[in-house]
Amino acid sequence: MLMRKALLVLLLGISCIFCQERKYYFFNPENDFGSDRLFNPLSLLVNGSYDILRNGGHTKDIFNNPYGAGYKNVGRNLLDPFSNIRAYGWKCFWEQEIFNFELNKNKANFLPNLGDHTIGNGMQYAKLAEWFEYHNYPYPRLYSFLVTTAYQFTNEALENGK
Repeated sequence: MLMRKALLVLLLGISCIFCQERKYYFFNPENDFGSDRLFNPLSLLVNGSYDILRNGGHTKDIFNNPYGAGYKNVGRNLLDPFSNIRAYGWKCFWEQEIFNFELNKNKANFLPNLGDHTIGNGMQYAKLAEWFEYHNYPYPRLYSFLVTTAYQFTNEALENGK
């Protein structure tokens, strides 16, 4: 009987150890190679902010971009999105920015919005939250939200420019 109780306590103890182990889905602390080795809030902020410059339609000169005008433009659009939507039309807004069934290049703005901003930023947010949690920051999701929002804001400011 004593042996059974000892075995039960041992099994419960082992199961508790496994239950407390943290499972990371996007950030793997054991990866110390490639881009995972360099992943941190600053690298994500810089890479995410300037991601739009891969695009051929934007200047690569990061020191002479119209940051102020871009931030002001994006801020104005966030504070009052309906003025611009009404000016261009709800149908145009929906087809270009949200979703449509045409793959017309003039109506395909929704593709990067869906892929980069929604899916990509969601994954980066989750990975960074796990990074902050692994490094024992007190509010990992809040910090992740602030960093990913900052890089999306800067990316949009560079895309919009003047």
